[in-house]
Amino acid sequence: MEAASTSSRCQGSAKTCRLGQPGWRMPPARVLQLRVQAAVQIGKLHREPVPPLREPGTVVPGSRTKPTPLLSASQMLQRIGTSLSPYIMERFGAFYSSMAGGIVTDPTLMLLPLDDQFVVKGYGVAEIVVLRDGHLFMLDEHITRLRAACEHVGIELPFTEAAIKRIVLDTAAASGKVNGRVRFWVTPGRGGFTPLEVGGHQPALYVLCLSDVHELDRVESWDAIVAEQPILPTSTSTILGNQQLLTSVSQKEAVGKDCHVAIFTDAEGFVQHCAGYTVCMITQQDILVFPPFENSVPSITLARMLDLIPEERERSPNDVVISDVQQRKMHVSEILAAKECFLVGTTFTIAPVRSIDGKPVNDNRTGLVTLALHYTLDNDMLPPPPGTISPYHIPVPYGFMTGMRSQLM
Repeated sequence: MEAASTSSRCQGSAKTCRLGQPGWRMPPARVLQLRVQAAVQIGKLHREPVPPLREPGTVVPGSRTKPTPLLSASQMLQRIGTSLSPYIMERFGAFYSSMAGGIVTDPTLMLLPLDDQFVVKGYGVAEIVVLRDGHLFMLDEHITRLRAACEHVGIELPFTEAAIKRIVLDTAAASGKVNGRVRFWVTPGRGGFTPLEVGGHQPALYVLCLSDVHELDRVESWDAIVAEQPILPTSTSTILGNQQLLTSVSQKEAVGKDCHVAIFTDAEGFVQHCAGYTVCMITQQDILVFPPFENSVPSITLARMLDLIPEERERSPNDVVISDVQQRKMHVSEILAAKECFLVGTTFTIAPVRSIDGKPVNDNRTGLVTLALHYTLDNDMLPPPPGTISPYHIPVPYGFMTGMRSQLM
């Protein structure tokens, strides 16, 4: 009994046991010191003096760390290549960077400088055009808006408008994509990180062609919520740039509520925009209404739709039932009492809205006028027959970039 009691006491407190007694254990710190000394002696570690043991409590028990890898350029590219998602590998076709002065088709090389002011401060201007059946839709209009936006925010264009058009077309051609989207950005270029440094040494242009085709079932409609925080009007509210943090946060809120989009309103409940899209409604008097462009970017797609309405209304008077078009302030309560509500933008063209904060619009149905306008815009994006010249459809010069001389334009 006495031996058992001694063994129990030794196991409970190793410091009170002598070497050879039952239950004796070497202190963990001593074990670590002996292992380090042995490794130094046999040459497995750099021969430096063994550091003294730290005082108890300065190391988190059980924690282990390993050095962060220092990569070479080839290792960096290899790791980036293996980390790309299937979406990037399948959709990213070609990328142009004025910093590199050319186009690449390997997604691993589609990179922006870390000190570009667009990355650091969101200082830059963006545009997006539709690639449809080998033609870019309304490219000239988007480049014109790009130039005006750059002038508004004090960014110099890195090239002439004609040169930017050529680069966008060549990037689309190099991608080999026939349908998708082309996104392009103009930034002040590389610069500093402090708030005082807002301009780069040389403005930059980036172009990305990807096969993103966002098609909606014509009868599919979206649920919306009213964003908790309004967008305050500023001198850059009408510029399409990278300042979309509030929009992204509100979109995440909408998804968390099993909805599609967040509609921004002012403090009185008047609509501003919806995640970058223009909100439109058809009133009970068949009037098409959309809000002023005080807090959002004027929509090129909406402008084209308004141009098409008179002709389409004449062709299909039973479908395009619009008695008038008005741009004025519109309240959320008006939308809920309207016949129809839909969003207009480049990405999805037209997206019907069936509810706001759980309250139905038009009995949760997609309206007839919405369907007709969607059909009209979709057809308008189709390239004209061969031999017909359209001011809105620019053919992509695939032959030049692919080497197929028979298709050279």
